[in-house]
Amino acid sequence: GTLSPEWPYSNLGAYASLAAGADGTLYVAYYQSGGIGTLGWATLAGKWWQDTADSNDSVGQHVSLAIAGTATVAAYYDAKNYHLKVARSDGGTTTVDSAKLVGQYTSVAYDQDHHLHVAYYDFGGYRLKYATDKDGSWTTEYVDDAENVGEYASLAVDSANQVHIAYYDADKKALKVAVGTAGSWQ
Repeated sequence: GTLSPEWPYSNLGAYASLAAGADGTLYVAYYQSGGIGTLGWATLAGKWWQDTADSNDSVGQHVSLAIAGTATVAAYYDAKNYHLKVARSDGGTTTVDSAKLVGQYTSVAYDQDHHLHVAYYDFGGYRLKYATDKDGSWTTEYVDDAENVGEYASLAVDSANQVHIAYYDADKKALKVAVGTAGSWQ
């Protein structure tokens, strides 16, 4: 079916990210730019159900969605505060990186132990960043020391919990791939 905005304004669906749960249920996270700009998500379990994941002003751009078991999470850019944030299906939201101008081109994934990994762009430093909650709290770091790298990031975690990040090098106009774990990138 087609999703229709539940709000009195339109522009629902920018920066959409789609994921399927283990039971086949589809989930979608999206930015709704009409009005104040919010992060929404919906699920298709027989019929579409919609909700607002973060109703703060100007949040939800560059959203990426991940599912592990019954846990659904969206990593996204907070354009009002210029931060990387995460929203969880249990209703909680967290600021992961509060440095200025971080959180664009996000990509999020769970590992085999249900820890989160996020790749994203630092627009202020023009570099690729990585965040994880693997040790119980969020830690962030740069993945590539070169400048003008990290846009269009895509992250995957393999069965050995090794993180793989594909991203764009704007100076070389080339694809790059980083492989590793927190603190150790090749």
